[in-house]
Amino acid sequence: MEMDQTTVIVLAGAVLVFVFAMMGVAASRYRKVGPDEALVISGGRTGLRIVRGGGTFVYPVIESARKLSLKIVTLYSRTSAFHEKLGASTTIEAMAQVKIDSSSEKALVSAAEQFLGLGEEGIAKVAQQVLDGHVRAVLGTLEAEHIFAEREKLAEKLRLLVGADLGMVGLTLVTLTLGSHKEIDAPALVAR
Repeated sequence: MEMDQTTVIVLAGAVLVFVFAMMGVAASRYRKVGPDEALVISGGRTGLRIVRGGGTFVYPVIESARKLSLKIVTLYSRTSAFHEKLGASTTIEAMAQVKIDSSSEKALVSAAEQFLGLGEEGIAKVAQQVLDGHVRAVLGTLEAEHIFAEREKLAEKLRLLVGADLGMVGLTLVTLTLGSHKEIDAPALVAR
C-alpha cells in the first residue's frame, strides 16, 4: 500500500504544525528573570524552587511562577520625641536602604513567604514600620545631650536593632545613616 503524494504532504504538514506548537508551548513556559529579581516557582514535586538572575522551565498546570524584586528600597524617617527635663523636642532624620536578603536559600524563602505579590511598595511599608519603630524607641530612651554627643553610637544601635528585625522577615539592611538633629524651643541647650 502506497500513500499518495497528497497524503504524505498533509501528514508532514501536520507533524510540522505539531512540532512548532510544542516548541511554542515550551518557549512560553520558559521563564527568565534579571540579576535584580528572583523567580519563585511553587507546586510540583519539589514544592518550592527559587531561581535568581537566570531562567528555568515552569511545568504547565503543575507549577506557577512569580517574580520577587531584589532591588534596593530607600526609606526616610523623621521622628520626634519630647524631653520633659529640657522642655524640648528632638527630631532625628534617618535614611535606610533595605533589600531582600538573597545571600541564602533560607533567607529567600522567608522573603518569598512575606513579600511575594506585594512588590517594592509592600517591602517598603514593612521596612518603614520597623525603622520608624526602632528610631522612636531609641530616641525615647536617650537624653537630648546624648543624642548629639553619641550620634555614632546611636546609629550603630539602630543598625543592630533594625537589621535584626529586618532579617527575621527576609530583608537585609544595606545602609543606615542619621541626618540632622534639631532642637525646637530648647532654651536650656541654647544657653549652654
